[in-house]
Amino acid sequence: MTEYFNGLYRSNSKIKPVDNFTKAKFQKIKVMNDDQETYQGTISTLNFLTGKPIRFYVKIHVRNYPGTSHSALMYEISPKPYANNVWLKLNEIVKGFEYKN
Repeated sequence: MTEYFNGLYRSNSKIKPVDNFTKAKFQKIKVMNDDQETYQGTISTLNFLTGKPIRFYVKIHVRNYPGTSHSALMYEISPKPYANNVWLKLNEIVKGFEYKN
């Protein structure tokens, strides 16, 4: 995640920050929905439009599909804390995700 957000900033901003300006911290949480594993955490980086610090709240869903060689990683990302209603909507999207062969 740090490489992704560092690259996103560098490719969209004329301001070049020092290296390693993005910090990501995740922890495993209680498994949600049909997940194999679920993680929650934060990403602190720079807004490529303003150069100012921004924090994203993140949930990562790891799903494996028995009888297939398929799996999915789903990311929910928002600058709004987990208590915000946007997370109810994001959780509904993830909950409705189905693998169809």
